[in-house]
Amino acid sequence: MSYCDFTIEDLKDKFQLNFIEDRNLFENVPSGKISPELTTLLKKYIPLALAIDTEKAHYGNFTIYYHKLS
Repeated sequence: MSYCDFTIEDLKDKFQLNFIEDRNLFENVPSGKISPELTTLLKKYIPLALAIDTEKAHYGNFTIYYHKLS
């Protein structure tokens, strides 16, 4: 089954999941500074991830950091 065929509701039903969305799980985690090395790698590979044009590339780990750098 393709990734795009999954829905949250299907997952909740099939695996009897409960989603708790009204909690901030990271409220006690201190902010960190992005290292120059990570910044360089992300600037280099984010355009590649976006050019690949797959859901995994678009919504994978790279896009998490993309907004922090722009």
